[in-house]
Amino acid sequence: QVRSAFSTGDQATISDTAGDLWRKVSDANAIFLVFSPFGQYAASLGGDPAPALSRNNDIFKAAYAKFPAQSKGFFLQDGELYNISVTPVYVDSSDGQRLVNVLIAGYRIDALVAQQLKDATGSEFLFLQPGGPPVASTLNPRATGAVVRNLAAAKPAELVSDGISKYAGFETPLTDIAGREVGALCILRCFDGSQRRIDSLYSQIIGLWILAVSFGLGLTYLLARRIVQPI
Repeated sequence: QVRSAFSTGDQATISDTAGDLWRKVSDANAIFLVFSPFGQYAASLGGDPAPALSRNNDIFKAAYAKFPAQSKGFFLQDGELYNISVTPVYVDSSDGQRLVNVLIAGYRIDALVAQQLKDATGSEFLFLQPGGPPVASTLNPRATGAVVRNLAAAKPAELVSDGISKYAGFETPLTDIAGREVGALCILRCFDGSQRRIDSLYSQIIGLWILAVSFGLGLTYLLARRIVQPI
């Protein structure tokens, strides 16, 4: 039924037929766009209409070169970052397989996505764009700005500071369907908790050492008195 709706090319028919299925299997905020075989926007079935995606033809051109394989990657435009997959839909015809529609599915990278990643891992996440402010961050604005500045000056394997806490950072590029770098994901792990435990352990060791030395001196004094007193 969904494939039949796609072949009509009618936006209302596509939205009604495929939208019912999409709402049952996907997150409410997910993106699901339908395009014609020639890259013309047909309908949006997801909760996010993603106008930046629907107006961009470069994605379709890059994915078309890989058809019938599915393509995956990131898309950045006007400060909005998306994680998408492009899937061609074929039907059997007398001439073989015929491309009837192209589907773009995915989701927008925002603060909610970053927070979900943090809740799952306990790390801080920053999605960065070249030459612009971060797309999404789990740090507060002050800490985010300080970390971004320090990341640019930090050496490999060097801890990054936000002015208060220090983090071990791992940065990986985010590439689009054509393999071009469109941003970066920076994962930060804070060592404040570990440092506090180390400091607490260090204090306990110092305390035990002082107690042991005091006990040893006291015992030595008592033994010396017992030995020297008869003399």
